[in-house]
Amino acid sequence: MVKLTFKEKFSFMFLWSKMRLDEVGVETLGKLLVVYPWTQKLFESSGDLSSADAIMSDPKVKAHGKKMLDFFGEGIKHLNDLKGTFTVLSEMHCDKLHLLGYLLINVLAYYFGKLFILEIQAAFQKVVAGVANALAHRYH
Repeated sequence: MVKLTFKEKFSFMFLWSKMRLDEVGVETLGKLLVVYPWTQKLFESSGDLSSADAIMSDPKVKAHGKKMLDFFGEGIKHLNDLKGTFTVLSEMHCDKLHLLGYLLINVLAYYFGKLFILEIQAAFQKVVAGVANALAHRYH
């Protein structure tokens, strides 16, 4: 369960509604694959992962990045039951999502610039931690 104040929830939802999930998704997943190259083995069926440019332009990486944020967005609707929402996904993504969440926050800070104030970052940190906890609850 993630507990957000009214202001945090409003700020979080406002920023989420302004986000282009396809752009932010590929940036986040692409950074994961470039910064943590060992994660590429999890995406071997994605096309060309030979360079940062190849990764960022790969259609399968783009599609999976958007899918990832679509599902994350679904979880936002159920902040009181993240574990239930992410039960199926937790079996596949337990370890990856810790890194993805923190990379997502970095991408959002760049994407939104001055709009990504400390209070909004704090709200995103809470949600990312809640999602990571929900995904890992079967393993830890």
